[in-house]
Amino acid sequence: MATYAKKDGVHVRVAAKGGSQLEATTLAQPVVGAVQRLFSEITWGYGKDDLSALVLAKVQNQGLKVATFEGFTGGMLAQLMSLEEYTNAYAGGMVAYPMQASAALSYLVTALEKFGSASLEAALAMARAAAELFHTDLGLAITGLAVHQLASGTRPDATRPRNNSVTVHVAVHGPPTLFSKNSINGGQQHRSLTSPRLELEWLRERASYGVLALLWTSLKGNGLVSRTV
Repeated sequence: MATYAKKDGVHVRVAAKGGSQLEATTLAQPVVGAVQRLFSEITWGYGKDDLSALVLAKVQNQGLKVATFEGFTGGMLAQLMSLEEYTNAYAGGMVAYPMQASAALSYLVTALEKFGSASLEAALAMARAAAELFHTDLGLAITGLAVHQLASGTRPDATRPRNNSVTVHVAVHGPPTLFSKNSINGGQQHRSLTSPRLELEWLRERASYGVLALLWTSLKGNGLVSRTV
């Protein structure tokens, strides 16, 4: 068994050698089963499954719509959500720093004034804003890197040399009845992702896939069935 760090998460590969494919599959199955049981709560797919497609299929199959609000990711989340076969699920997205969009959203102003734009509270307010502005069931949001941190190019936190990590915040907003676990503030899920100070593109990918994984694990009825791969 081996693990691989990929842009959409950690991939686990189980390999076995036998006289035939059937024999190898049979030999690997106990380990595959153990891995499935151990990581059942956080597993989103198998083989060549695509997280964006799985999330959008779940949203569409439940008759829901989702919108996005992102800042430093620069539209990467919107790009991942823009799959032609799921246009009924994704209503659209906004790419702006929270302070640029706060004039029309009083609750976003409050979050920014009290906690700042690169905060968990701002992410929660942004997720709510996405759902309300696009009139959707669900809103996704990403924040965490301030404008001055982006000015340094590939190392967003380079202005603070003793800080070797970067934290971004992702959030999902929607009716509490849609979620499979306890929600806060009338129906919101959130997660903070701490990463090493690496290239901006890497941080954007991690945040974008992070909020998709949060939505996948938050919605009821993920429909994921254990199978031999």
